[in-house]
Amino acid sequence: MRDGDGPAGVRTEDGAGAGLDQPRRRRGVRGVRRAHGARAAHARRALHGAVVVGRASAFPGSPGVASRSARVPAGSRGLVGRGVLAGRLSDLAAGIEAGLTLAVSDSPDFGVIVAARAAGGAVLPVVAEMGRVRIGPLERPGLPGCSDCLELRRHRAAARSAERAAVWRRHGESLTGAASPLLAPTALDTVSALVTAVVSDSAGVGDPAGVGDSAGVPGRGGGAVVGESSGQVLHHAPGVPPGAGLADGPGVLVRQGVLLVDLADLGVRRHAFLPDPFCPRCGGLPEDGPERARVVLRPRPKSAPDRHRVWDAERELDRLTRVYVDDHTGLVHSLNPAALGSLAVAGAPIRLRGKTAFEPGFGRSRSYRRSAAVALLEALERYGAVGPGGRRPVVRASYAAVHDRAVDPRALGLHPPEHYARPGFPYRPFTEDAVCRWVWGHSFAAGGPVLVPERSVHYGESADDQPFCYELANGCALGSCLEEAIFHGVLEVLERDAFLLTWYTRARAPRIDLRTAADPQVPTVAAAITAETGYLVECHDVTPDHGVPCVWALARVPAGEPATISAAAAGTSLEGAAAAALAELGPMVPTVRDHFPQHAERARALAADGDRVLSMIDHYLVYGVRSAARRLAFLTEGTDRVAFGPPPAGFGHGDLTDDLRFLIGRLADAGLDVIVVDLTTPEHEAGGLRCVKVLVPGTVPMTFGERNRRTWGLPRLLDPAVVKGRGMPVRTHADLNPDPHPFP
Repeated sequence: MRDGDGPAGVRTEDGAGAGLDQPRRRRGVRGVRRAHGARAAHARRALHGAVVVGRASAFPGSPGVASRSARVPAGSRGLVGRGVLAGRLSDLAAGIEAGLTLAVSDSPDFGVIVAARAAGGAVLPVVAEMGRVRIGPLERPGLPGCSDCLELRRHRAAARSAERAAVWRRHGESLTGAASPLLAPTALDTVSALVTAVVSDSAGVGDPAGVGDSAGVPGRGGGAVVGESSGQVLHHAPGVPPGAGLADGPGVLVRQGVLLVDLADLGVRRHAFLPDPFCPRCGGLPEDGPERARVVLRPRPKSAPDRHRVWDAERELDRLTRVYVDDHTGLVHSLNPAALGSLAVAGAPIRLRGKTAFEPGFGRSRSYRRSAAVALLEALERYGAVGPGGRRPVVRASYAAVHDRAVDPRALGLHPPEHYARPGFPYRPFTEDAVCRWVWGHSFAAGGPVLVPERSVHYGESADDQPFCYELANGCALGSCLEEAIFHGVLEVLERDAFLLTWYTRARAPRIDLRTAADPQVPTVAAAITAETGYLVECHDVTPDHGVPCVWALARVPAGEPATISAAAAGTSLEGAAAAALAELGPMVPTVRDHFPQHAERARALAADGDRVLSMIDHYLVYGVRSAARRLAFLTEGTDRVAFGPPPAGFGHGDLTDDLRFLIGRLADAGLDVIVVDLTTPEHEAGGLRCVKVLVPGTVPMTFGERNRRTWGLPRLLDPAVVKGRGMPVRTHADLNPDPHPFP
């Protein structure tokens, strides 16, 4: 018996997300409760018998292997296909009501699905693949979630999808023509029982108005069921968590989901998937337009005046895992917990559109559950940021042609002119006549829609729209509602703006006396970092002219390397910003400390030549070098000390939307607009999430790679009042700090 196997070889391991506080389930076998005459009674016996039999002795030439002479002509009533599977299901197909066609094949032949679609009704694939039989997804006319969607999801979720694709290019014809040798009688019985149960529960599937266009879609109508059993094992006839079992509606399991029957041991697993809006058959995105971009703020009551999240991601982790995480069909491949020193860390690998490799969402905290939630949400945030996935951009024009309704790209920060002349520089100079694609956003200053360059919103590559400047996910945020996402997107923009304003102008930021915090956790966390790592911790008030509290947290050690490690945060109070910055710094110190020694030689080369700094990691490596850490003297050698003061009066409302309006108002008073582009995709909506990109023209955007700094066109960098007169004299761009910043 393999690890995780139950009686008779029925698998009992959890699916995607196992290891994150999800108990293993071991349950007995039950029959299908709904009787539909003799056929349903047979299905109950067959399903029960198939599971009890467990591992079948099925291999080529074994006794009782069904003859391949059973042929069902393509186009028979209710069934398209040939072979032993088709022969086994022919009686069932003959009794299927009009409107549903089984697409059946003894090999992974997509052609039978295409042929079955010609009937114009619903299609249920029953297809043998390598070592298994796939049942589903149930395709319904006019509704998303077809077999093409499934293949897109499987391709992106596969760990070695490129190699798989190469095998199919070379051997696809022979693979689709070779019947599986494992289709033994017990396997046929299991498949037949499952298909019988599904078909018996799927009356009216051909009518979009019948089963309901929201059935099985998480977050819409009866949406819990698709996510409930993603990647779970059918241990018994219901086989999945309560509310989504066969006894409660087997047809639900193949609506935006598939049942995979393992022909080696007859284990049955269900994998749910989200329809792909880019599916060429059933997908499609609405056109982007000004009215779709308009933001109307709605009341969002808070659980407490000092809380600025409408829901708790940790509490929602199980639900979000069911919706998004599956190693076979999921948007996110897996949640992978690990330990890093005393920290609980988690990774959430996701393959973004247009990418060939997985990118990890990453979480670090003192709790595995919190780290998993952070990692998952970060991965989903990247999914929205990489490229348009909720609306289809349709505006392509020069700034000169749309200037009356567009943000000026120069106000978002461009590269110094000399950088564009460098060999191989991947960005083009901006001119008012340069044509680019635009997306619609909402300007709070204008009170309505405004156009923004698409490449200033999304950081993914584009073959036909060369960007004017480097971009990343700066200002992208995820929330349970639009207001929550906007609020935290604004804070991220302000955090990074404050950090870079301080760095580029070498502003002397006062050190905060952490002992004056009302919350004893603030100095306790700083002391814990010191006790655990030996690094001294200090926090500096880098709040600029708008008055929204911003903090730079710095860990440094008197001797040895890495010499310094930085973090930053913005918040609704100086104390809250310090707590957030320390929460970022705490996990980073042991990470950088352990990572630095193996990269020390490279770090010294980077410190000697800033032009070689190309990545985010390079930036923090530079300031691990003792000699480079002296560049922080403007910050560390200041003598000013400040205590925590009272928070701004406008952040203590009982409603998050009121706090957001106050935040936008503070920026407006400083001459800054807030522009929001809604990045929410259908996949985000499936989990009840909203994703946005927040831009605040005039603020300094975060960049990585010294050649990518965006300091041109930002008058605030040259205005001493913005940093409250604490900066070095800066009259021209040549006076700005020339060294790479230390933001991690």
